[in-house]
Amino acid sequence: MKGLALAAGLGLALAGSAGAQQMVTDRVMTQNGHDYACSGIGKHAQNDPRWAEFPLKLVFARPDGAYLSDIAVELTAADGASIIRAHCNAPWFLAKLDAGTYKAKVTSSGGQEQSFDVQVPSSGQKQVVVTFNEG
Repeated sequence: MKGLALAAGLGLALAGSAGAQQMVTDRVMTQNGHDYACSGIGKHAQNDPRWAEFPLKLVFARPDGAYLSDIAVELTAADGASIIRAHCNAPWFLAKLDAGTYKAKVTSSGGQEQSFDVQVPSSGQKQVVVTFNEG
């Protein structure tokens, strides 16, 4: 059923947020010197070895675990400088960032917004599941 919910969600018209770069799923992009990607649709994408190289992984889901997409993401440095602004059309957002603390702001297609600090490790991958009551 999760796959059906995801497929239905992806079939909706996707609207980008102002200033955010619309993402192509599974393509690594660069902004302000930092690589990032949106992925997570299908087993091939979920098992792609490239994603292990990204120290930050945000996963978008409903409380029941069904994936969500169509999420605006903004990452800023501790000093408030914008690092990455993107619109993710997949349930995973991955970023290559230096170790440290960053501020994340994520906004769902329904307008729900969450802001939180995230500590990016010097090795391994920090995964944060962000849940929204919609979809």
